Amino acid sequence: MNQGSNNRRLSGRPTTYPILLAVLGTLATNSVLVAQEPNKVDYGDAITQFRQVVDEELQRGILTGVSVGLVDGQTPILIDGFGFANKERNIPADATTIYRVGSISKLFSAVSVMQLIEKDKLDLDRPITDVLPEFRIANPFPDAKEVTLRQLMCHRSGLVRESPIGGYLDPNEPSVEASIQSLAGCALVNPPSSKTRYSNIGVTVVGQAVAAASQQAFSDYQQEHLLGPLGMAHSAWRMNDRLRDKLAAGYMRVADNEGGFYHTQA
Repeated sequence: MNQGSNNRRLSGRPTTYPILLAVLGTLATNSVLVAQEPNKVDYGDAITQFRQVVDEELQRGILTGVSVGLVDGQTPILIDGFGFANKERNIPADATTIYRVGSISKLFSAVSVMQLIEKDKLDLDRPITDVLPEFRIANPFPDAKEVTLRQLMCHRSGLVRESPIGGYLDPNEPSVEASIQSLAGCALVNPPSSKTRYSNIGVTVVGQAVAAASQQAFSDYQQEHLLGPLGMAHSAWRMNDRLRDKLAAGYMRVADNEGGFYHTQA
């Protein structure tokens, strides 16, 4: 969806490592796909009701556009776009519109870690400094153990939500290295494993561990070991000319001073 978090830009956003772009259109052509084979079930009424639900949701004004894929088992039933990919340019969303997927990219970081654990290149429960000796953050809890990959992936590391450099609203697009280095001036909010506390920079550290353990740039690792094998030809971790024209504009819903809301491009 082009309404939501982490959709201001692709490259350089370190809060969830470089943001992944994905497209539902990998399952379809430029036109709407409605399948009735091979089980010959009549989905007509269900599809009609579904379209009504999506239209009603768009009328609420929270979303500006969305592309949806419905499947029955492994059979695509409906893949279509609703609303706008770009309101200002009057471009409708369709089956091949590409969206920044925001924090869903955290799942790809986690899969990468588990792949490297299977190859004995990472360990979930060793201190993160074993693979990233440059990682530093003040620990004000005398009896607390060091931060581990498992804690970072489960949001139980005690890290702050955002780093001072490269945080969620930082428009400067610093490097991942600079974002992680800025943690040296921070302290753990709570002892590791004591509390679940969402942390974007924590998953950035996870991504950097993947890069260090694999000795590949994170985006290269993703392309070679996840996106490529999965056949996700219309997805990428960094913007390129092939994807640019199909990328939906990102919108943020902002409160006005009259009790309402308006959308602004993010």
